Amino acid sequence: MRRWLPLLLILSLTSPAVAQDVKRGPTNYSYTILSKSATYTVVDTDGQNVLVLASNTITINLYAVSGNAGKTVTVKNAGAGTITIDANSTETIDGALTQTISAANQSLTLVCTGSAWVLI
Repeated sequence: MRRWLPLLLILSLTSPAVAQDVKRGPTNYSYTILSKSATYTVVDTDGQNVLVLASNTITINLYAVSGNAGKTVTVKNAGAGTITIDANSTETIDGALTQTISAANQSLTLVCTGSAWVLI
């Protein structure tokens, strides 16, 4: 048995199980990455997970929540200025019509519930 112990230890350290564990969980971790320096409306066809790298003082408008439950939009202030995130029409983001990001490198991630946007 002593002869197998080092071999088993080496196998356990080099096993690809760690890489497989990273792949477990939700199947869609890919992001659509958009760089915007002027007001932009995110559309539901931009992707399941959207990352908007925003700069300047601009507004990022969100699509309607109906039929889009589970989709995420992350907005990052990638420069100077204040980024305003505006929900569609009278829809809300955690109860408010808009959210703002004024500090550089700050971001907000929003998840659509199908009836509103929530911040996580």
